Amino acid sequence: MRQTVRLSLARLVAVGTLVIAPLLLASPGAATVVDNIHFTRTVTNANPCAPEDGPVTLTFEVHGVIQQLADGTFLTHGNYHGTGSSTSGTEYVVNRQEWFTTDASGSGGGTAHVERISKGSSDNTQLDVTFTFPPLTVSMAFRCVG
Repeated sequence: MRQTVRLSLARLVAVGTLVIAPLLLASPGAATVVDNIHFTRTVTNANPCAPEDGPVTLTFEVHGVIQQLADGTFLTHGNYHGTGSSTSGTEYVVNRQEWFTTDASGSGGGTAHVERISKGSSDNTQLDVTFTFPPLTVSMAFRCVG
């Protein structure tokens, strides 16, 4: 009797695996990676939390992954890590996460979250961005955090 129960349980697990595995592989959330990129970018921008500090020049190491869904939609995730300094000499470390989608017509949108951390007495900056395109429409909200 025990052996029969074990064999029945083993068959049930095997059949369950055969039924569930294809469903997981064919799920609409599955995406194919079409590009995996790394590059360096340098930007200069104002510091909304310490305008007296002057413009901040940052150099970013960027890693981006682009995936394509079965319906042709592209999903992009960008991870930026940057360091730099202001004209007055304050050093900063910045991390940015960015996610956006683009459909087959070229329309899309997304969000970004940025944290710029001061190594000096200036406030840290948190920035949240929402954008759509075309045309490019951007909405930003920032907070100064001591």
